[in-house]
Amino acid sequence: MPLVALPAVFAIHRPTASITQRPVMGDSLAVTVTPDTATASEAEKARGRRVFTIRNSASVSEPVVLTAACEGVVIGCTVSPARDTLAAHDSAKVTVTYILGTAPATAVVGVDAGWGSRTHARGRYTITLVSAPAAAVSSR
Repeated sequence: MPLVALPAVFAIHRPTASITQRPVMGDSLAVTVTPDTATASEAEKARGRRVFTIRNSASVSEPVVLTAACEGVVIGCTVSPARDTLAAHDSAKVTVTYILGTAPATAVVGVDAGWGSRTHARGRYTITLVSAPAAAVSSR
């Protein structure tokens, strides 16, 4: 019986030198944010800032996209810098700034870190808002 050539069903992909390999550990990339969860108390209507450490534990340099992530009675939530390239096994500090609303309430202030459009690590502070002490009234 003669051999018959069958049409190719799957294309074979051969990586080239121009393809950037992403460091993968399981299903997630090798970036962490600390603290990942923390709590704090602050006065209502305060302007605040929280510092997070972003770490690249991969063996290659990677551009990291950072996004401020705030919930509850908080406005004006921003992260600086919003993008950073971390060398292999390097870390960087990022700052989230915000303005709190009125007590009694809680707010969550944080940062999401990842590559591209995916978030791979999160850091969060849950902040309990405390009422400002009443001003002393003098009766003369």
